Amino acid sequence: MASSPNQLHSFDVGIRHVRRVGLPVALLTGNGFSVQANLPFRAENISAHALNYPLGRRGRELLLNLPGLSGEDALRYLTNFPIPHPDDQSRTSEYTLLQSALRQAIIDAHPDQRSAIDSAALGRAAAFFALHDSVFTTNYDLLAYWALLSPQLRNAFSDSFRRVEQHPDTGELALIFDPLAWPLHRKLYYLHGALHLMQHTTATQKLEWSSSAGNLVTQFQRQAELGNYPLLVIDGDSERKADHIRAAPYLTSAHASLAQWAGAMFTYGFSFSWQDLHVVDALLTNHQLQQLWIGLYGDVGSPDNVELVFRVTFRQAELGLAGRGPAILYYQAETAPF
Repeated sequence: MASSPNQLHSFDVGIRHVRRVGLPVALLTGNGFSVQANLPFRAENISAHALNYPLGRRGRELLLNLPGLSGEDALRYLTNFPIPHPDDQSRTSEYTLLQSALRQAIIDAHPDQRSAIDSAALGRAAAFFALHDSVFTTNYDLLAYWALLSPQLRNAFSDSFRRVEQHPDTGELALIFDPLAWPLHRKLYYLHGALHLMQHTTATQKLEWSSSAGNLVTQFQRQAELGNYPLLVIDGDSERKADHIRAAPYLTSAHASLAQWAGAMFTYGFSFSWQDLHVVDALLTNHQLQQLWIGLYGDVGSPDNVELVFRVTFRQAELGLAGRGPAILYYQAETAPF
């Protein structure tokens, strides 16, 4: 089946074709997935929250003067700024302050509880997930976690966390990551971490609601007050992100699963940005991935879509993948049942 950006398929045509030829099919979601569900994670909203926290002069100027700039773009710009005056904070200090402010802003911007999310959006997310054999996401929020609690998905997916009586680091009852847990379930992978995942010395822990601990947002706000932040990959370039991923066993395992996925992959709301080349490369160089279906939202000739297609084709050429790697196909994202 051929496809080009000027010849878009519908999602239904794509998923029926993939199932007809017998390929396992996964879904990769990016920020556009959460935005479509009306979660408050647009760049200007995160920037507004970040301004409430200590920032260097350069970082504050960026967020004030360019409110639509994503946090990761702001971090990237900071790495390229000259530091002209001795009394300016160092580039490293500026970067660390902005990184911390963005991490806290994501926590602040998140809805307090599942009931704050439109139930129809959660139902659509669950139904969309149900069409796939595994789900990968670069999003930090709880949308995927909450969708998995929907009746139609309960006990169908696993994120590979299992309950232990004694956490190896804290000594408490906890859910910890175990790549061998729930082998017969479909899988959910958080490629850049998530707000409810905490990295301890020897194990990654998943927070969960309980009557004693309270809801998840309350828990990770409490953890932040103690200086314990969620496992989140927030960096201005792909190399820094890849370093962060290699340092966390959970993230390393999730990315290995992406790089080894055999079958087909649909993307939704994932922009193939330069900051996510580690994800893009895992897809393009995966010789077990036969078909990569890329969702384009809106007019195919819009600047965002033209840039996305350019980044994909440019990276293919840069990696010398002509005639190799997965077949690239495009579909109209609005036709997906979400």
